[in-house]
Amino acid sequence: VAGAPMNFVTFTPRKVGVIMTIKIAQEKETNEQLEEAGIETLTYDTAYRQYRLRIESQVNDKQKELLLRMVRDARESRGKVA
Repeated sequence: VAGAPMNFVTFTPRKVGVIMTIKIAQEKETNEQLEEAGIETLTYDTAYRQYRLRIESQVNDKQKELLLRMVRDARESRGKVA
């Protein structure tokens, strides 16, 4: 935006799957939804205020829906976490 990068989601490839980071505020509700969907969460990065998730090669519909919602939230906030 205006010549500046808008990095609100990043992917780091690994041998098995990928590490996905999503820059949104940590919330209890989101933590519970991730656990319920069966998405492996890594330590929340408090320095950069972003979720770190280990994504396997196969993602079911419930996981896909949750990840898309989180990405939309990050996009709407443009990666800025209050």
